[in-house]
Amino acid sequence: MNRLEHKGRCTRGPAALSGGLQVPRVIHFARAALYRATALEALRAWPGGLQMGGGVNASNAMEYLDAGASHVIVTSYVFREGRLEEERLAELVCHSIQVE
Repeated sequence: MNRLEHKGRCTRGPAALSGGLQVPRVIHFARAALYRATALEALRAWPGGLQMGGGVNASNAMEYLDAGASHVIVTSYVFREGRLEEERLAELVCHSIQVE
C-alpha cells in the first residue's frame, strides 16, 4: 500500500540500487496509449526500480506508484513559470494518501 508517513517520507520502494547507483527513470513524453502502456509494463517488471516522470499529475500519480514506480517526478505539474502552484501540490498530496 502506498502512503505517506507523518514526516513526509515515502514508504515505498528503494531510493537507490545496490552499489550506490541512482534509480533509473522512465520519462513518458508521448501521450499515445501505447507508450503509456509500455511505461506501465516497465514499472511492473521492475517494482521499486524505476522512477516515473513526464505528464505525471494528481489523476495518474497513484497509478504509476501502484504499478511499481519508486517515485513519481511531478516538477512540471507543481511548478508554473518558476512558481510553486500550492493548489496542485495539495491536490497531488491529497490523492496520494490512502486511508486503511
